[in-house]
Amino acid sequence: MTENEAKEIYLKFKELKKMASLDNKYKRDLSNYEKIIIEKFQYIVMAKTSKYRKFNNYSDLNQEGLEAILRAMNSYDINKGSIFWWIHKYVNTRIFRAANNHTAIKFPIKIAHNVAPKRESVSMYLQDTKPDPFESLDLKEKVNFINSNFNKLSDDEKILLNSFYDLNDSFDKIEINRTKSNAKLKKIIRKMQQY
Repeated sequence: MTENEAKEIYLKFKELKKMASLDNKYKRDLSNYEKIIIEKFQYIVMAKTSKYRKFNNYSDLNQEGLEAILRAMNSYDINKGSIFWWIHKYVNTRIFRAANNHTAIKFPIKIAHNVAPKRESVSMYLQDTKPDPFESLDLKEKVNFINSNFNKLSDDEKILLNSFYDLNDSFDKIEINRTKSNAKLKKIIRKMQQY
């Protein structure tokens, strides 16, 4: 959608709103046109709420964004710049504030733009606990890659890696001091990266 098409949508919306305020028979037309506006600009909301998709209130944030589109249309002034900029800013602010209000930790709006609020309380609603299939596939591939390269190492190198990553093990299993083990560990990691 181009800027001119968006401005045409805005102008028609303003015209229908004015007519609906004068005559009740245009209210249905206005309501139908609001649905069209939401369909046209819905992608903005989906882009802004995508980082909250695992939150319980994800659908609430989507709804908040869709309402923000209509509020942005109501408050937009055609003489002051791009309609897309205005809608993006309006939707972005509303979603961040709604997400921030839904957490126990409150962030200033400038920080909330960079940090997704963390859900601190337990919800009484059921959450979708199914693992993301792409994340689990990626994890399986990484584990297989590490295991195949780990099996190519010598026994001493395997023990050293296990000692480094497992806090319960000690370096006593092989006769090497900690400074030498760090140098050896770097060599092993480079060796595994070359496989």
